[in-house]
Amino acid sequence: MPAPVCHVEIPVRNMARAKKFYRALFGWAFKQFSPRYVMFDTGVRPGGALVKIDGPIGGDHATVYLRVDSIGETLRAAKAFGVDVPTKKSEIGGEGAFIAHLRDTEGNKIGLFEEVTAELA
Repeated sequence: MPAPVCHVEIPVRNMARAKKFYRALFGWAFKQFSPRYVMFDTGVRPGGALVKIDGPIGGDHATVYLRVDSIGETLRAAKAFGVDVPTKKSEIGGEGAFIAHLRDTEGNKIGLFEEVTAELA
């Protein structure tokens, strides 16, 4: 049996800034678990947490992909936060699926996934 994603932890240096970013771009709700650990709710499972770290965010981290209605709109909104977009929107698989990457306000690489269904195309 495959192991489904059940929780995501995103390291952050500035909790308030990260919460503002994720609330504005993706509509996430937050619940304080501890001063260094804030749970987020996306409305569907899995959820996860923002985890406060003191040092730099470095090295290779797992990339979390978020399904969005429009990569273009999401990237435009993200740029208002001054974040980097290392990978612009590109099609994958030739079936109307697209990805892009951005770096959030804390330096984490976040994947964006958009799928255009046959009914919408």
